[in-house]
Amino acid sequence: MFIENVKSLTFQVGAAIAQYVFVTFNSSGQIVAAAAGADAVGVTLEAVTAAEFTAGKRAVPVAMIQAGGKCPVRVVASTAVAVGDIISSAAAGEAAPTAAARARLGVAVEVAGSDADQELVVIIFDKGARVT
Repeated sequence: MFIENVKSLTFQVGAAIAQYVFVTFNSSGQIVAAAAGADAVGVTLEAVTAAEFTAGKRAVPVAMIQAGGKCPVRVVASTAVAVGDIISSAAAGEAAPTAAARARLGVAVEVAGSDADQELVVIIFDKGARVT
């Protein structure tokens, strides 16, 4: 699936961070990987390795989740994902089908297989997504 028209902003990172993971802000206003079930502001479009962070790389572009807007974005899956699954953040900001009491971040439009750990899946950002 071709991803286009993703609006991104560049933010300072609080530590090394992977590409294509859900992120949120820490108390210092820096981007960090979202915790399991947490709300997110977007998805990283680039990684910052530990070596890069130590060497001074501190900024990363983030595809933003816009209020009322729905746009496709790639996210690393932590487990199997089916088309139509409502997606939330799993550990380390990875995508997983949602469970009760988790922030709903979008809807999967691609499949991530049963061995999906670290496989990319495309979702449509949609914080209003509902489990049916």
